[in-house]
Amino acid sequence: MHLALIEDLLSEDLAAGSNLLVVYDAASQWYRASLNIAREWLRAGGEVGYNVAAQRPDNLRSQLEKLGLNVKELESGGKLEIWDWYSARLGQKTKEALVGASTLKAAELSIAIAQDELKPAMAGATYAEYLRIWDNCSVMARFNDDRA
Repeated sequence: MHLALIEDLLSEDLAAGSNLLVVYDAASQWYRASLNIAREWLRAGGEVGYNVAAQRPDNLRSQLEKLGLNVKELESGGKLEIWDWYSARLGQKTKEALVGASTLKAAELSIAIAQDELKPAMAGATYAEYLRIWDNCSVMARFNDDRA
């Protein structure tokens, strides 16, 4: 599937299962670009898992709706998953259906990810045209030392 805005920057196709790390300045337009990438991916029939750590999940919903997406329909149809990491960052319980984690400590996260995320892949399960976006992973640095 075409990955809007990114493919033009790559020298070869981005293989399924690849990770792409974008390092950006806080004043850059990357956040807006990531919203547009998600929009185009969804419009092409793909699925998006958007992990929010730097903002409330409802803020993301609002931004996606401004881009012309029916967020409620996409979420109820399983096309859009909004994972809440923001609440854990604040030490709060979430009201969201999809919770990134109740902690941002790397050691605990690695166990949770291995149990929940990697099991299907290790069993040979494949995902549909699925794009996972993180709005900001750097917030995790506050909860972990370099060794973790």
